[in-house]
This record gives sequence, C-alpha cells and structure tokens, in this order.
Amino acid sequence: MEEWISDTRRNSPTFRCWNILIRWELLVLSLIRSLRNRDFALNVISLKRLVQFFFALNHQNYARWVPVHIRDMEHLPESVRGEFEVNGNCVVKKTKKRFSSMPIDQAHEQNNEMVKGSGGAVCLTDHPTAFIKWMIAGHEYARIINEFEGLEMQKDPGHHHEETIVVLCMYVFL
Repeated sequence: MEEWISDTRRNSPTFRCWNILIRWELLVLSLIRSLRNRDFALNVISLKRLVQFFFALNHQNYARWVPVHIRDMEHLPESVRGEFEVNGNCVVKKTKKRFSSMPIDQAHEQNNEMVKGSGGAVCLTDHPTAFIKWMIAGHEYARIINEFEGLEMQKDPGHHHEETIVVLCMYVFL
C-alpha cells in the first residue's frame, strides 16, 4: 500500500495534493482525539507533529509558544504528570458522555460566557457595581448553574450524541 501511495504521489500532482491535505487533517484530528479522550501522551505527540506547520504557515504566536508548551508538558513534576496521564485531568469533562472532554481554556471561556449573559463584558464594565459582583461571585454563579443542569444530565445514558442508531445508519446507507 505504501509503495502504491508513493508511486501515485510521484506521478499525480492531484493525488499528491489530496494526500498532503488528508495527512494534515489526520494530524488535527489526532489532536482533537487526544483532548476528547483525555489522552495526555497523544496530546503531546500530536502537538509535536503539528508544530512544524505553525512555522511553515507563518503563525508566529503558535510557532513561538507551542514548543514552549510542549517542553513544559514534557518536564512536569511526576505527581502532575501522573494525574494527567492516569486520570486524564489535563482536560475538563463537563458531561458523562464519552468523547466529550474539552481543553481547560475552552471550559473557562464557556463559564465566562455563562456568567456574562447576553449583555457581554461591555455591559459589565459600564456598571462598576455589576463588574464587582461578577468578579466576586461570577464563577460561583456558573458552578451553581452547572450543578443544576447536572441534575438533568444524571438521566443521560453516557453515549455521545453521534452514537445513536439514526446517525450510525446514515453512514451505512451512504
């Protein structure tokens, strides 16, 4: 198979282009998989494979800081590394569903969005008392809402929303 791919890539510019694109896409999907499955080792490996493209595509901030992040992840204290590798606590799991974990910064942004409401941050900065209340009690407010919504999720069977029979049958009949 590899020999055929190599020969076809050499002889067909169109195949070469699609082959490059699919390899890049698979790299991105491996990073997403590492986050969703709470797989710390795969996360570091995926970032190492992707970092060259940040340089090649002139994404200066990513090119500068992703290697620093990788180095930091490789030199974590053993207690933290164990927590990340064994328990998967390098990401946030907001539901009991499989494949639903998310990066910590994304979970933080979701909590901020919940606290800010429809007025956004501008509404908060226009009213000093509202801003102070948000600074003091905002995250506690988000925690209470999450706990309340969590009561409804206790009925959840734990399956990902794409693991239903209807969705799976779509792929069978394509």
